[in-house]
Amino acid sequence: GTGVELVTASGKSLEEIVTEVSAMAEVISTIASSAREQATSLREVSGAADQMDKVTQQNAAMVEEATAASQTLANETDELAHAMAKFSTSAGNAGARRGEGRVQPQRHAPSRGVTQMRTTGSGGAARATQIQEDSWEEF
Repeated sequence: GTGVELVTASGKSLEEIVTEVSAMAEVISTIASSAREQATSLREVSGAADQMDKVTQQNAAMVEEATAASQTLANETDELAHAMAKFSTSAGNAGARRGEGRVQPQRHAPSRGVTQMRTTGSGGAARATQIQEDSWEEF
């Protein structure tokens, strides 16, 4: 009897081992599936971060271009003001005499009549009115 009992006990132990190994295989399969899903998500996050980096670099380049254009415009404005300071108008060149670096532009009437649009006041169509032409001063 004892040999048969030992073989039976060994068989039961082997069946339990097979059952536990199968359960572990299922757990490992679930872990592998989750790891694949995480890898996919990480690739998407990485792609989004790359896109954000690209947009940030483009924005930085546009800001740099806008800054350069603004500086150029400021320099040209200064040059124009300096050039305009050499001219005298009928109002005089009071700004240059006071030592101010910038000359205020003179406002003159247009050379031809300007059409101004006025609404009827109740959401209706605009109607044109003619503005009287002012005379020009020679300078």
